[in-house]
Amino acid sequence: MINREIRELLDVLLDGKLTDQQIERLDYLLATNADARQYYMEEIVLVNDLERGGYAAPRSIPVMTTAASNRLAWGIAIGASVMALWMFAVLPHAFISPINNITKSHSTVFAAPFAKIVGGTATHFEGLQPSGMNMNAGRYQMTEGAISLSFRSGASLEIEGPAIFEIKNDMLIELELGNARIHAPESAKGFLVAIPGMEVRDLGTEFGVSVASNKSAEVHVFLGAVELLRSGNQPEVLNEGSAVSWQDMGLHQMDGIDDSKFATRSSIGYQSWEASSERWRKDPAALVYFDFERNDSDPEKVRNIAINSSDSDGMISGPIHVSGRWPEKSALLFDKGDDRVLLDIPNQFDSFTLSAWMCTTRRTEPAQAIMMTIGDEPGEHHWQIGRDGSMRSGVQLVYSVVSTEDAVKVGVWQHVAAVVDRLSGNATYFVNGEIVASKSFSSEVPLVFGPCVIGAWSSGKPDEWSRRFRGRMDEFAVFSRVLSIDEILSIYQGGSGFGSDQ
Repeated sequence: MINREIRELLDVLLDGKLTDQQIERLDYLLATNADARQYYMEEIVLVNDLERGGYAAPRSIPVMTTAASNRLAWGIAIGASVMALWMFAVLPHAFISPINNITKSHSTVFAAPFAKIVGGTATHFEGLQPSGMNMNAGRYQMTEGAISLSFRSGASLEIEGPAIFEIKNDMLIELELGNARIHAPESAKGFLVAIPGMEVRDLGTEFGVSVASNKSAEVHVFLGAVELLRSGNQPEVLNEGSAVSWQDMGLHQMDGIDDSKFATRSSIGYQSWEASSERWRKDPAALVYFDFERNDSDPEKVRNIAINSSDSDGMISGPIHVSGRWPEKSALLFDKGDDRVLLDIPNQFDSFTLSAWMCTTRRTEPAQAIMMTIGDEPGEHHWQIGRDGSMRSGVQLVYSVVSTEDAVKVGVWQHVAAVVDRLSGNATYFVNGEIVASKSFSSEVPLVFGPCVIGAWSSGKPDEWSRRFRGRMDEFAVFSRVLSIDEILSIYQGGSGFGSDQ
């Protein structure tokens, strides 16, 4: 109860709109409750850090003025001047001033982000907009798309448009319209969803709340239990596997839960990937785009779905189809012998970009080939992983580069990319959108591929395969141009919503 109350009072305090009664209540909580004081101090420090970091326009940070009569906890009156001196002693870099009147427009929100967008499809908001990937306090109207939010308290929420919701703080939202799925771990126990006429309080669980345009609602409990709070009524506990409808100010038991009605982080991630995938396979510079979906008409062939590709499908030799980053998605498993995919990329290039999603399962080889040309001719690119998890790459007779150890992890999906530009003389390698290795070079040798492999590599000698890749590959692309850092990051963000680290 204290957690919610102190959060709400602090929100109003930061707006500069506390009433005399609210001031007295906040005074009492700060004087008598250590947890309330700790939360209060952390919030003030966070706001100050954000403003000093340039995330918001500078403004005075309010400090609570405690009445002289409250001497219980700190042994002295916590007046504004005493509080300011104490704050200055503990946090000498903080800029502190008394409460002042701050007026907000309807589209202005408090600077500290209560939630971050961690995945989503193409969305459209009317009125108040997210601040980049941050969602601050405020009322949002999402007309389309779907997003997955991670709250500062540890709670997560998935919501699909059309939806209208207001973020009050990191433990409270008001849902006016739409379907939302909430998961509250121990750190966020007590997370509250307010709907018209009722509040739904988490008791350590995963649940869904749906509000229709006529203000009727449904609550579905997938795990644990929730508490239903109605004015003038005793709290009611709704247990796992139960669902109720809320209409005409009355609760009605439903036959059972409907999990499919509420989006998950995994389903939102898959939808996001579908939109991202379509964009990149339609890029005019896409030479190869393998999504590794099953090809029922020719199971040994990997279809090249790049929109401008020639007849450059890949041939499967050994790998088998398994589930990929999502249950709906297929991938190839490289796990035995000389598992590989053969492909041919003709012509010469001044620049190219390689992109792949992969999950390595073990490091049994001194080196594992991600994608390499067969042979060692001048200008051919080799892209591989060392036994220590480093990315080891280069162009034959031009340059070689090795990243730091453990750049490529074992057992988790990661996006890897290589950007090589002979004209600028730069080669850059990425993992999950971040640069892990780079090299400057000068060469008159054109960049070439020719016959290539994903997986086990051959030096060109018959039946000699080595540098075997061990793991799953879910997507692979080759572009005949330099993709920018922002574009590499976009590919990663568009395909990273898995619902788990796996």
